[in-house]
Amino acid sequence: MKLGWVWVFSLLLCLSCSSGDGRENTPEWQATLAAKQCYEALYMQKRPEGFLYGRQHAGELPQDYRQQLLEAYRSHIRRTEREHGGVKAIDMARNALPDSTLGVMQVFLQLSFYDGKKEEIVVPMVQSNGTWCMK
Repeated sequence: MKLGWVWVFSLLLCLSCSSGDGRENTPEWQATLAAKQCYEALYMQKRPEGFLYGRQHAGELPQDYRQQLLEAYRSHIRRTEREHGGVKAIDMARNALPDSTLGVMQVFLQLSFYDGKKEEIVVPMVQSNGTWCMK
């Protein structure tokens, strides 16, 4: 099962990187798209598995810990829906920045909620085997 999710996530990432405007070739843009897809899986598609497998080393986690994380993600989705009506949109807030000190790409996303509130989050991304993953 874990290889299937990784494969699907990688395929979606590759397909999304073909806008044709030249930006898709930069690491900043690729990391941003990968982070956006992870958060869309969590909030828009309500698929915590997609979010989990967007994390670095997710396939190496013990099964019981994976299940605990998935339940925590489901609980977070329910709380977000209760408090804000859910997430309406996920957009790039500003250009991603490489952080050589931490060895990550800092991706900035803006979550727009149905209650009209907005929140900017920072997602540290790393490249693992040619794929951008959340650290």
